[in-house]
Amino acid sequence: MPKSVAEIAAYVAGEVIGDSQTVITGLASLESVRAGELVYAETERHLAHALASAATTVLVGPGIVAEGKVSIRVQNPKLAFARLLEWFEPEPRVAEGIHATAIIHPSVQLGENVAVGPYTVIEANVRLGKNCQIGAGCYLGPGVTLGDDCVPQRRNRRAGAHSCWGSDWQRRLWLHLRPGEILEVPPTRHRAPWRRRRARGQRHH
Repeated sequence: MPKSVAEIAAYVAGEVIGDSQTVITGLASLESVRAGELVYAETERHLAHALASAATTVLVGPGIVAEGKVSIRVQNPKLAFARLLEWFEPEPRVAEGIHATAIIHPSVQLGENVAVGPYTVIEANVRLGKNCQIGAGCYLGPGVTLGDDCVPQRRNRRAGAHSCWGSDWQRRLWLHLRPGEILEVPPTRHRAPWRRRRARGQRHH
């Protein structure tokens, strides 16, 4: 969906240099950018390429001037660009609502807007924060707690009993997971915080 430079700058806490009402239709790399799109430049060489390209807007670092282009000045252009990628092209939800085949213990506490995929098992005393999305075929053991906005979804993953993750840490781990994969959490703090193991019948490749 097209967005104005003003909207984009507000999203990444940047400063607009040029026409803030310029409309951006998408994001692109320096090699493939077209008119109406935004790129980022974090070095002088990148900036030179950006200025010579068809890009309409350039994300630049502090003190950088992009002559002839509308620009958005931010502390970290690469990081801001990554955030914009998620905003412009959000990943589809891994689940919608509570699937009829999900097995959920009556003691489970569900936050607002929680979704649970098919054939997922959630054991007793699990707590799920708001906006959690549990993909298909996942297993959450007794007493597991997931903070807000968690998305466990990788194949053959399992959260062991009494595991506890907050939303910030959870995003870093679980956004790369798929339905069914097993993740076991050792019960003692003196061991690694998590370990992987194969599901029965699977082989290493």
